[in-house]
Amino acid sequence: SSASSSRSRSPKAKPKAPSSGAQRPESRRSPVRGRLWGFDASKYGHHVKSATVDFFMRLLHSKPGDVPFGIYKTVKDADGNFQSTLRLTNRAQAAARLGNREYKGEVCGSKIEAEVSAARIFWEDPRVQERAEKLEPSKKARKHKRRCAERNAERKARRYGTCVA
Repeated sequence: SSASSSRSRSPKAKPKAPSSGAQRPESRRSPVRGRLWGFDASKYGHHVKSATVDFFMRLLHSKPGDVPFGIYKTVKDADGNFQSTLRLTNRAQAAARLGNREYKGEVCGSKIEAEVSAARIFWEDPRVQERAEKLEPSKKARKHKRRCAERNAERKARRYGTCVA
């Protein structure tokens, strides 16, 4: 009897309020955003060009070999230094909702460093960061999640002896 009294509801717990029953239709509900949502460019470390390519591949649902998301235009000055500008295609600008913008990098000693600098400037844009946070999961991740759910349902059915339709 003392065991059941120790399991009583804590005084801080609030009872659930009765729901009114009015819910938004299924089509108007916002999607549940799990850990698969968003794009974390920080996991790429100093490989910001790769992060930019992967971000746009996921955003545009493109495959390797498709039209690129933008062009790095690099200019060499009289001192032998390079400055690169990242110019996005119209399709990429529309998908990312960034408008007609160019991202001009710093002056660097090599062409690759200049392109990395332009990509870094791209990622510093707050609108890009906001869009990356709201990026939907990749098709591969959604497919994997669905397969895991199906496999778990099968395991549960075997364990508890119920049928899965």
